[in-house]
Amino acid sequence: MSSISQVSETMQTILTSRAKALERESGFVERSTAQLDGPIFSQTTVLTWMQNPDASYSQLRHTAASLGVHVSNQAIEQRFGQASVQLVHALLQETIGQAISSEASAPEVLARFNGVYLQDGTVISFPSSLAQQWPGGSQEAALRVQGRLELGSGSLSGLWLQAGREPERSGPAITTPLPVGSLFHGDMNYFTLGEMRHRGEQGQSWLTQAKATLTLIDQRGQCWDLLSFLRAQKGEVVDVELFVGKRERLPVRLIAVRVSPEEAKRRRQRAQERITHPPKGCQAPLPGKRKLKASSARANARARRSVPLGCA
Repeated sequence: MSSISQVSETMQTILTSRAKALERESGFVERSTAQLDGPIFSQTTVLTWMQNPDASYSQLRHTAASLGVHVSNQAIEQRFGQASVQLVHALLQETIGQAISSEASAPEVLARFNGVYLQDGTVISFPSSLAQQWPGGSQEAALRVQGRLELGSGSLSGLWLQAGREPERSGPAITTPLPVGSLFHGDMNYFTLGEMRHRGEQGQSWLTQAKATLTLIDQRGQCWDLLSFLRAQKGEVVDVELFVGKRERLPVRLIAVRVSPEEAKRRRQRAQERITHPPKGCQAPLPGKRKLKASSARANARARRSVPLGCA
């Protein structure tokens, strides 16, 4: 959808006809005479909390009245429960299932692919009262959201919702197939050597940063670690075909561009900032309050020393 009018039309459908269709399925409405039915309840909560996330029952009641339904604060309070959770969750799934697109175009160098897909996700902290519905990992309650953008059309597929404790590389965000001849790009968390090989066997190309811990094998069969290999290369640009993994021996194309000392300094500073400041949506402690786990420290170190790696 590429305009405000289309977004408005879609949201009206979600909050009216779809809310009506889902009210009984979710158990929110058991009799047809209910005043606060699915559409009125969903519109009341969404419209009110869009304006004020801390709105009271009185404010919700005023919104319901503007929609033609006059009820008491107590009546609104009684509508909140497991059934309303199921209704709102179903509507959320309906909403994020809508196709979102905008005017976009892939660079000419990417035009040869049957779609260029960029994928990423984030974790959003929730109140502890939602721990049963959305159990977190390092947090008591959290929601993991992942999306996939097709660069040529600007269309967004997903979004996929998972409990915060579930691995990023799991569920429909990973199993939803891509077309043959497409190019997939994600960060290092989306890839293992087995996953890279599988995408190649499915006729897909992929692109990601190279982990500093990868074992590289050149055309002569010599093994390298990434840092040693790059130090041995001459010139400002590295563009070579080699293999990664002692056992996998996966054929890849490694591309690296030497940056200036000034840019290297800026990147080191940004890397330090990523460690110092907690990520968005997380409740990670600042350094000094608690030591990073060894695995997290190694992951941060790898992220600072990565270069593009791909198969096309």
